[in-house]
Amino acid sequence: MQDERCGYYDGLTGAVLTWQDDAFSPARGENGETPVADAFTQAGAGPTGERQLSVSFRTLHRPTADLVLGGALEAAWQALTGGLPAGWGASEPAGLTWSRRQLTEPAYERAPRPTWTVVVGTEELVSRYGLSRPCCASCAKPAGT
Repeated sequence: MQDERCGYYDGLTGAVLTWQDDAFSPARGENGETPVADAFTQAGAGPTGERQLSVSFRTLHRPTADLVLGGALEAAWQALTGGLPAGWGASEPAGLTWSRRQLTEPAYERAPRPTWTVVVGTEELVSRYGLSRPCCASCAKPAGT
């Protein structure tokens, strides 16, 4: 996350970050502790005080017989939540257990038409990070990719 007052901060913990040795690292205050960004502790913009982190990325793959989709999503999910997605489906509620292989099958079957899926996290993430609802992602496989 980026805030004009403190610069960069961790979106999950609020820790102020500095750029060191080609990577972000937690900043250290005079007392040796990592300060928390004011933007993180202030109430959200909406009336409920909730915050939402939106991440968008795109991957392009050559269509090969051994291609398995979902690796980039899995890596991003792991980096952001510390765990793997719990489930997926063609619509909400996403009731299928997370499986990259099973996520890939409908894309192959529908090709070259696009495929849209939704991916969800676990209730454990809600309690671990104090979230009001589990993580959720949507994935689209555009036609011809």
